[in-house]
Amino acid sequence: MRVAGDTHRLAFENQFVRVLDVHLPPGKVEPRHRHPHGMSVYFTDWEAKVTPEGKPTEVHPRKAGTFAWNEAVIHTVQNAGKTEGHILRIELETLEAMRRRIFVEPRLCCTRIFPTV
Repeated sequence: MRVAGDTHRLAFENQFVRVLDVHLPPGKVEPRHRHPHGMSVYFTDWEAKVTPEGKPTEVHPRKAGTFAWNEAVIHTVQNAGKTEGHILRIELETLEAMRRRIFVEPRLCCTRIFPTV
């Protein structure tokens, strides 16, 4: 992870999705970064202070066992609560990257989807 390597661990990645295992300690601020479209699954109760680029800061209480769809975003995030935020972030591959794999690197695309037997 280029921006938040101390809090984000790559759990899984293929040509369609990237899954990040995120542990955000209380008070920790993640610097400005971007996410493609995706989902967040929350494993702990915590309080997210989110500042989307060009918009006012919002505080979102997150509850264990819930999830949320997220549009592509550039933002900063702070854990404003007293407990660690544990999140599984599931990011969809961008259309541009998928096109590149299909049309520019078709051999890689096809071997990933249809491995030889």
